[in-house]
Amino acid sequence: MSFEFFSQPSKENLLWLFGIFSCLAVVLLIAQWRSKQALGLPLVYAFTLSVIHAVTAYIHTMPKYTPKHAMLVQSGLTLETTYFGFRMMVFGFAAYLLGVLICPLFIRKETVQRPFVACREMTTMLPGTLVIVAFLSFFVFAPVFRLLPSLGTLTTAGCSCSVAGVYLYCWQAYQQHNLPKMAVGLISTGVIPLITMIFMGFAGYGASAAAVIWLLVLSFYRPRWLSLTVLALILYVGLSFFLNWMIERDYIRDAVRDQYGLGSRVDRVARIFEDFQLLDFSRQDHLEVLDSRLNQNDLAGKAWRQLDTGRVHFANGETLLIAAIAWVPRILWPGKPVTGGGGDMVTRFTGQRFSEGTSVGAGQVMEFYVNFGWTGLFVGFLLFGIALRWLDMRAAARLAQGDQWGCARWLLPAIGLIQPGGQMSEVIGSTAAFAVFGTIVHHLLFKKFYDVGLAQPVGRMNRRSSGSRRRYT
Repeated sequence: MSFEFFSQPSKENLLWLFGIFSCLAVVLLIAQWRSKQALGLPLVYAFTLSVIHAVTAYIHTMPKYTPKHAMLVQSGLTLETTYFGFRMMVFGFAAYLLGVLICPLFIRKETVQRPFVACREMTTMLPGTLVIVAFLSFFVFAPVFRLLPSLGTLTTAGCSCSVAGVYLYCWQAYQQHNLPKMAVGLISTGVIPLITMIFMGFAGYGASAAAVIWLLVLSFYRPRWLSLTVLALILYVGLSFFLNWMIERDYIRDAVRDQYGLGSRVDRVARIFEDFQLLDFSRQDHLEVLDSRLNQNDLAGKAWRQLDTGRVHFANGETLLIAAIAWVPRILWPGKPVTGGGGDMVTRFTGQRFSEGTSVGAGQVMEFYVNFGWTGLFVGFLLFGIALRWLDMRAAARLAQGDQWGCARWLLPAIGLIQPGGQMSEVIGSTAAFAVFGTIVHHLLFKKFYDVGLAQPVGRMNRRSSGSRRRYT
């Protein structure tokens, strides 16, 4: 199947595709912001998907830009591969939007409210508790559990509790009309990427977590025009940070790998900000850095070309079958097939080889297409939109009832689902692990605050007296 109308790759046609994508994104934004039962998770996924697809597509629409760096030329990154990959992404995004929009039509809203005791441990103290769980998971449990099958992913889920904790902290501050307190919560998100850079040598994990918090907060913040302004600023500052991170990345990772002292690692990270360069769209070198690392369209476009010319055959559900069993813990199934990491899958369908040990994610656009073509791309993103909207509705319903921990339990698996650049096996495995971790924490810390008895309705959070124990329904 081909799209005759956009069959010829050109900057003009790419600009038309970018315009179509922008219109779809606006529809999603309006639908989410007008919904009475939305946390904003579909918007978070759309934003992260845009970073690895739409940004570089826009770069290639610029009249004066053509990749010239030897590494880009040797890898075969061209306007053509970017164009065909972005065409696939726009088609998939349209199906994703459809899934988000139709989900409420056949999934009923929750009308039964689960009773719980709204004491301080479940309200004002909850954000701090979740942040403590995240720090314990990162600094205490992770070094040990990552050596054991399946437990490593659980510690990653534990670290993601920081996202839920800071988000709920900002939400509480906004409900109390305490904007300085909310500002403190948002500013604190800058610590997350610093920690991942200093102790892991990776910026992406921490930056993604911080972005999720900001995007969720902007979903409830008013006025909307200010949210849009901040959203554009987040994208620009984030891309500028990525540019500077790429300059110092190898030095920071060498310090982490060689186990340098904490002071040396901090010094390496500090170099990012010593001569911080803001992204300049008129500079070829700046654009090529983004194009080399954020152009997921290139891989998807190469896969489309390989399949279209018959050089490789469709997977016919092979990778999705592996994803379907990814939720089974390896500790229970030691011989389970490898479910992620590396560039084997990408190499198979694009023909491009990567250095040994390099981890290259296929992304949902490429993976859905290489299994069943345009049909797989449509159905895959349609179901993805439905699933994420369902989680979003459940989390929003709990928060509307005042059940903040209930909201966090639904938020955790959604965070695992928001990996647009990962393989579906990794996405499914992470989502399952995050849900399991939430269940474990629930039974260890919060189950005692829920009961099945009658509960009396109460007012909003800011009307309760300090230290009181009330039951919400």
